[in-house]
Amino acid sequence: LITGPVVGNIGEITPKALTSVSLTGSVSKVYDGTATVANLGTANYSIAGFIGGEGATITNTTGSYDNGANVAANPAGSAVTSTALVAGDYSANVGTTLSNYTLITGPVVGNIGEITPKALTVTADDKSKSAGTPNPPFTASYSGFVVGEGLADLGGSLLFSTPATVASPVGSYLVTPSGLTSSNYTIGFIDGLLFVTDPATVSNPAAAGAIASIFAIDDRLIRTSVEPGGGMVDALNPQPPPTEKQASAFISVVDCGINVPGSVCNSR
Repeated sequence: LITGPVVGNIGEITPKALTSVSLTGSVSKVYDGTATVANLGTANYSIAGFIGGEGATITNTTGSYDNGANVAANPAGSAVTSTALVAGDYSANVGTTLSNYTLITGPVVGNIGEITPKALTVTADDKSKSAGTPNPPFTASYSGFVVGEGLADLGGSLLFSTPATVASPVGSYLVTPSGLTSSNYTIGFIDGLLFVTDPATVSNPAAAGAIASIFAIDDRLIRTSVEPGGGMVDALNPQPPPTEKQASAFISVVDCGINVPGSVCNSR
């Protein structure tokens, strides 16, 4: 009788099939107007089916939000789908041979997504008017829209409120915007100013035109250059020199040049 081991080429070890690949954890992004970008990480993939201490990570980091681009359709726990996995997306851990496994390919779906609103600011533009006249039409500037979007993508109506009326005296008054709504944007409203000035009478050619510059000569003297006549007028002011914005609200152009209320105007 023949004893001892017997050898023959009759054996086969087949790859073990992985059990599942799923998405886990959470991913979120600020609203950007698109549904095509969900940024996944290796920690967002859970792989089941490796034996012992073997394993792998998945390096595919792109996916999409299944419910579209809008915030309202993508609260926390919304569906996200990865782009289709291929064998090359698996990176073996130390001691793991991936050819020993049948890897799962194709897209992976999980309820891990969220889209949050984008910050948008609406700022009332500064305006000015002469005392005794109706308020001018108010306008606003916007900061924060995604590319391709604008006022038409918001709900509600843009409204303005101000305490200034036809009878309001010279001074500055808040202009407060409001009324716009959106689920895709967190809207912040910023006040502007309405400057009520003395009625301007332009009769001195040297003083005609816009104020070009305002600067302090000393603690009391403000010199103002005007265009187009090129005239220069000095006015004593008992207060500290105002900013250009403040001065423009309270300096009026009169026969003698630039008149600061409460001071003497001397044309030069």
